[in-house]
Amino acid sequence: DSWPTMQGPGWQVGYQGRRYRVRAEPNTGSIWSYRNSSAKDVSIGVDMQVASGEGGLLLRLLDAKSYLAVVIDPTEGSYRVEQRSGGQMARLSSGTSTAIQAGADSVNRLVVRLSGASLQLFVNGQQLADVSAERPADTGRYGLLAVASSSAAEVFFDNLEIRALE
Repeated sequence: DSWPTMQGPGWQVGYQGRRYRVRAEPNTGSIWSYRNSSAKDVSIGVDMQVASGEGGLLLRLLDAKSYLAVVIDPTEGSYRVEQRSGGQMARLSSGTSTAIQAGADSVNRLVVRLSGASLQLFVNGQQLADVSAERPADTGRYGLLAVASSSAAEVFFDNLEIRALE
């Protein structure tokens, strides 16, 4: 039950050793790989190394126009929680935190608790956000995300754990 290995113009997803890698050339935007979880209300945890750019998780993924995204930029020590619906992006929460380990070699543990429209974000055990989304899609589909703006993005994911919430 592994993640797909695919590539296209300016992007690549697949395994490098034991870890899963999502890579995008500069100005490619958001590149992700996704799977379905049978449970919709879950806790998703993953170890993430952002070698460049930004990385995170997609949640309640319906399609490219409808999802929730949790993104961190270890260089800036920043995070954001966004909701895209009907193609419009809304920022639900953002900020900086010393809980985010800086540096291209640092591994940060992201845990997102998802229950209905509410989302809580934890990085390395510290809660950074607790938000409610506006009528998110009723789906258990989630994804691993890299965001490339002016610089390329390369993000490694490992130790993915999904638990259904009671």
